[in-house]
Amino acid sequence: MKTIEQYKLELKDQLLSWIGKNDPAHQWEHFNSVYEAGTLINKTLRLGYPEEAILLVAYVHDLFAWDRDVHHVRSQAWVDMGVDHPRVVQELIEKSVSKWPAGKGNFPRAYLAQACGQHRASFRGEFTHEFCELINSADYEKPGKLLPMMVRAWKYAQGHLGVDERSAVKHAIEHMVEKFGRDGYAIYPAMYKRVFAQQVEEIYVEIDHLPKDPTQEEIDQFLQLFKEAA
Repeated sequence: MKTIEQYKLELKDQLLSWIGKNDPAHQWEHFNSVYEAGTLINKTLRLGYPEEAILLVAYVHDLFAWDRDVHHVRSQAWVDMGVDHPRVVQELIEKSVSKWPAGKGNFPRAYLAQACGQHRASFRGEFTHEFCELINSADYEKPGKLLPMMVRAWKYAQGHLGVDERSAVKHAIEHMVEKFGRDGYAIYPAMYKRVFAQQVEEIYVEIDHLPKDPTQEEIDQFLQLFKEAA
């Protein structure tokens, strides 16, 4: 029987041709962080979903992140239709289906696909299944310090938007406020707040203190911090 670590290695090997097209913010580090957050939420709330299911969706939900506007749609269709699946993906789907908990619905493969389609912070409406809310929550990753979140946005701006490193600093600051601030569009799911309410408030406070119009000196200071943390 394969371990989760063995599955991770196989995923990194067999998904490389897809992931190679993504920007630096949508690489293995993010996928593993989503997996870790998902397993923590799953365990804390005693939801009972297979680790294989969380691992699979964590590693394929952003498979097409190079096509940002519709990457969630692409991922859902890719999982649902089963076209061009590497061996490890098919194996994880089968394992997830076989270990799906009783009483959690009768169409686990559909839920895996739907979780990909509903993972984005901009998703609105009702989740079609509890597992979709779990993955949407996990995509925010475990709350930590604000700096790693900003570094990820800084990397994204350089890799995906093609801006220079100093302009990317300003983008990262603005992105934190627009997405993760108190009035941002990232509305944390109820499941996420049940587990991380205190940490979310701490992040809000940190974002409250970000400069609204950073000076060149402040940009230089952030740039140094980002490079040291990257």
